[in-house]
Amino acid sequence: TALEIVAELCRALGGKGAMDDVTEQMKSAQVKELDTLLEKQSSPTEIKTVLRSLRNADGEIPSASDAMAALQAGAAELEAERYANRAAVNLPVEVQRSEYAQHLKLSKWSEKVTGLKIILECGGEKPYKLEPPSSSANYAPLISEMKGLLSHTHFAVVTKALEVLAMMAEGAGERLYPNLRPFLPKLFSLSKDKKLTKPVSSCLDAFFGKVLAFDHILDSDSAIPDALDENREKNALARSSVLEFLERSVSARE
Repeated sequence: TALEIVAELCRALGGKGAMDDVTEQMKSAQVKELDTLLEKQSSPTEIKTVLRSLRNADGEIPSASDAMAALQAGAAELEAERYANRAAVNLPVEVQRSEYAQHLKLSKWSEKVTGLKIILECGGEKPYKLEPPSSSANYAPLISEMKGLLSHTHFAVVTKALEVLAMMAEGAGERLYPNLRPFLPKLFSLSKDKKLTKPVSSCLDAFFGKVLAFDHILDSDSAIPDALDENREKNALARSSVLEFLERSVSARE
């Protein structure tokens, strides 16, 4: 049954915690039944038949965890190949063809959010793959509009604008450094709003490794020293958010 498959995956992955995304969607009775199955058998079922491609160099059958790791590695390789074969999206052109501008002109915050959702849809599927900036892919006007929207009074508008900036960073990469690097002080400042702390963190994480390198954020003019200076930034939450960003960046670099 499906529940037995979930139980076996839990055993192979080292426990029920690895399947939280699945178990959270299950009914309480199903979770109890899953617990019972795991109590009866905590170790993965011995593999007796396996695909020839999953056998190791000596022809031996791998453990359940090794087999799962091999499958995950294969899936990641296929996904990477699929990404490489995908055509890049010319985001500025696609946005111009959409109804984004009409929604942005309207005064209601909900209309602006709708417009920003249209931009995200124009970016295509995740992970995003966008054409780098060029004469035929001019990101400057769009980035300028996002800069203005970061000052909007409604957090939902700001949150979506942050998602758009993150999408451009992920999809177009380091060629957008001159355009996105100046956003750091504003992003650090926005993190003092509890409603925006997580969206800002996600946006900063999207910048790092795609637009910003570790050397960039350690520069004396990177905005980080000012953001951590208690005399300049009085808000403890904002300073804490910057430190957490640095910690995540160090971990990502390793």
